[in-house]
Amino acid sequence: MKESILWLFQIVTGILIFVLLGLHISAQHLGTFGSFPDLSSFAYKTLLFVALYHGLFGLRSVLLEINLGRGAEKAISWLLFLGGLVFFIYYGIMA
Repeated sequence: MKESILWLFQIVTGILIFVLLGLHISAQHLGTFGSFPDLSSFAYKTLLFVALYHGLFGLRSVLLEINLGRGAEKAISWLLFLGGLVFFIYYGIMA
């Protein structure tokens, strides 16, 4: 059940990346959000979060296909989660 919910999130984030990337391109290159800088920042941070989840969950799925054992699967999951969290905090909040 848990894996099927995670895969549903994977599909939803793929769709969100498509939409948010369009917003990002229009904001950065066409100046669409000129009078709404908060909306541009929100769209950027949301795109960063969604892309990180999508990419890291995909990487986790590939790595878990190797069948290294339950302990290694948990370690991989936690390492990717913590790495993504650090990346999001640094680039989404600090930068």
